[in-house]
Amino acid sequence: MDKNKKNKKNKKNKKNIFWHKCKLWIISIIIIAIISYVVIYILFANGLLLGPGAELEKKDWLEFFSGYLGCVGSLIVGCIAICQSDFFAEEERKRHKRSIRPILSVEIVDNVGSIKDSINDYLGKNIDAAVIEVENVAEYPIYNVEVCGELLCQGFKGNEKKRIFFAYPDSVVLVNLEKYMWERGGNRHEKLIHLHETDYPRTELNLPKQLDIHYEDIYGDPDYQKFELKDSSGGSMYYYLKDDEV
Repeated sequence: MDKNKKNKKNKKNKKNIFWHKCKLWIISIIIIAIISYVVIYILFANGLLLGPGAELEKKDWLEFFSGYLGCVGSLIVGCIAICQSDFFAEEERKRHKRSIRPILSVEIVDNVGSIKDSINDYLGKNIDAAVIEVENVAEYPIYNVEVCGELLCQGFKGNEKKRIFFAYPDSVVLVNLEKYMWERGGNRHEKLIHLHETDYPRTELNLPKQLDIHYEDIYGDPDYQKFELKDSSGGSMYYYLKDDEV
């Protein structure tokens, strides 16, 4: 589905939700108004509440009914106004949420070679841990960032990059890789994350087919972004944001 069709569908869904909510309130008001009018008519027409009520003529009831309808109409208009106000307030909240939402960029750097070469030289053997870089391409920071269920960092500034090594239980020398990262002093911007095939299936290159990134925004509200691994027309792999709805 292209972006224009998706936007049209979202607008239509929002409109349907708005009118559905309004219709529920309007129907409730009409039902209550009908029941109330019947009760009032029974009490007054038969003189059960006020003795003079039994002497009311049709024109008196018509005058009352016209005023009663005006009151009900005012309630319905007020209900629509309240629903509309709530609807636009929610839309404004979502718009603001999108404006402060981080733009996370996920790049596969495993193919660069220099990273693994330096690690392999240090370890004296080849590793098969996938390497990616996550960048917060936004003005605002995010907090308590978790990638695939493991804490990446407590604070992630705008335009900051974090390098992640993904390793599965059968990946080579995980302990030595953590030692390498620590001795380089790069542990602040590097993280080794252990994955399991049952939770995050992988490719032949040990790249997880899906990434889940959970975090808190500047107001402390939880949010997440989901990425999926795709093949480009040129045959290279890349991660794309699967769902960017707030």
